Amino acid sequence: MSQKPKYEQVKEILRERIRSSSLGSRIPSIAKLHKELGVSPGTVNRAVSDLVDEGILERRPRRGTFVSRPGRSTRNLGFIWPAAMERLTKHPSAGAILHGVQEEVGKLKRHLLVAANVDASHPAFGAGSNQVEGVLVLFNYDRHLVDRFIARGVPVVLIVPLVRAEGVPFVTSDHYLGTHGATMHLARLGHRSIVHVTLDIANCIPVEEKVAGYYAAMCEAGLEEMAYVYRGRAEPWDEVDETAFVDMLRRVQATGCCCFDDEVAACVTRICHERGIRVPDELSIVGYDDSSIVNHTWPAVTTVQVPLEEMGRVAARLLVELIEEGRLEGYGIVLPTRLIERASTKSPSARDSEMASVGEPSVDSVTESVAS
Repeated sequence: MSQKPKYEQVKEILRERIRSSSLGSRIPSIAKLHKELGVSPGTVNRAVSDLVDEGILERRPRRGTFVSRPGRSTRNLGFIWPAAMERLTKHPSAGAILHGVQEEVGKLKRHLLVAANVDASHPAFGAGSNQVEGVLVLFNYDRHLVDRFIARGVPVVLIVPLVRAEGVPFVTSDHYLGTHGATMHLARLGHRSIVHVTLDIANCIPVEEKVAGYYAAMCEAGLEEMAYVYRGRAEPWDEVDETAFVDMLRRVQATGCCCFDDEVAACVTRICHERGIRVPDELSIVGYDDSSIVNHTWPAVTTVQVPLEEMGRVAARLLVELIEEGRLEGYGIVLPTRLIERASTKSPSARDSEMASVGEPSVDSVTESVAS
């Protein structure tokens, strides 16, 4: 038997019915629902009131309660930040993506409302002046949040989703080929012991796609026995994390480092400066995103350039397309990347090349390390 309060159980029943109802259709009265469901009128009223607050239902005086229609007259579009994931909220690429969205929304003669997602059970943009025609969700990590909007008939487009939802359109970069290219760049320079530094986030699509691109490149370069993935905490790294990371670099005799993003690349560069590892003479570093943070690192970071603002523009156009065609389902768009070579990568020295050819690291093929 469910441990949820009765009004929550009633809400779930009504949500399930609403999913199969047409927009604007009328739901039974409180009295009818009370008799049908075998709960008190007060319990039913509380459940209905919650769904009204969420924008799923709307009450019309002297007419009844109806499945809410997204207000087309508002011409509002919503944009949701991932408030629960601090690293992503402050990610340097987020601002560039939002700028692209704002630019395109203005061209499309619409208004953009920005909100932080705190609780999927009470999503933003529920009713009144905050009602929206469609929603853009940045770095989505919660399927339930998307479900709430879809249940209300509000189309959603995901931007760089960590978790996707079946049938829901998305816009992202080619994480696999971007990281494959970054790894091959290091291999072509002559590096053999190349590590991939990523984040310890379970079931995260960008993480896993980048890891897959790295492994494929290492195999293509004939370096599969040297493949090594280091999964570190999202941030911040403390002295213990940094020491473990440096110990790993020395243990596998790494001369190249392919990073999850520019923030990780900047963190690795700082640690190298503090621990006496010369970049790029002893360790070449490649980032991902070509975000603003690369303007504040020394040496300048070689990185995979992602069309961040274009990503925002494409997502806005895709959302308006869904709205105008009355669709909730759509396709994913994967934008290409390109490598921007800067001063953080170079060919390993003759001494490093000799060390790599004589003393290979004693790690198994496709080894992974998780920072404690």
